[in-house]
Amino acid sequence: MIIEIDDYRESFSLYQEHDQYLFKFVISSVVNEIMNNHSFTIRSEWTSNHQLTGIVFLPDPISNITPTCEKIIEWVKHNLNFTVTIGIGGL
Repeated sequence: MIIEIDDYRESFSLYQEHDQYLFKFVISSVVNEIMNNHSFTIRSEWTSNHQLTGIVFLPDPISNITPTCEKIIEWVKHNLNFTVTIGIGGL
């Protein structure tokens, strides 16, 4: 999966570099926590300034991570001053 900060240049140009790193830490932490709370394990890494790439380990092959991703999107929307989009690949 890839989590992308929407309108990265516009959203982050308002913040100093230290604050940008803090937001990225928050996003990573929230993704890990929400995934773990829904029985998914994720290994993620910031692969660019605006993209967090993750490999999700499913508890079983028919698991659906879409509702969990929607919770991540909503959390960011309600708690931060920007939004994210999540792309999900195949098995």
